[in-house]
Amino acid sequence: MKFVEQPELAALLPVLYPGVFDNLDKLNRSKKARADLVAILLTGIPEGLINGFSNATGDVQADMLRLNTAIPPARRPNRLGVLGGDLAAFPNGRRVTDDVVTIALRTIAGLTEADVTAPFLRNFPFLGTPYDGFKTPVL
Repeated sequence: MKFVEQPELAALLPVLYPGVFDNLDKLNRSKKARADLVAILLTGIPEGLINGFSNATGDVQADMLRLNTAIPPARRPNRLGVLGGDLAAFPNGRRVTDDVVTIALRTIAGLTEADVTAPFLRNFPFLGTPYDGFKTPVL
């Protein structure tokens, strides 16, 4: 629980990038538990925080995917999920195209918007050849 409420990365970002994460730095210094991270990662997001969205499953904390099936699939999926305005995506379940690493990093950093796209195949298996880890892909 401690590692969710006060993640090490949240403490490191203001140190590594001085002046970029000032709000996060203030939040870290306050030593307050990150209820937003607990909701996203452990309990689900309660009704009323995001208009038309809820995937809370109660007070039991568990690292699991939650899916609100009342939310229809997105006509235009956004790889940033709920942060990109796509309520059918992560953290409401997970699709192959959801960029959960970027979503998690943006959530920890307190960022909520982006306009980026990622290349995926239009047909099965949907995922192309993985990057080799040495070259930066051009998106």
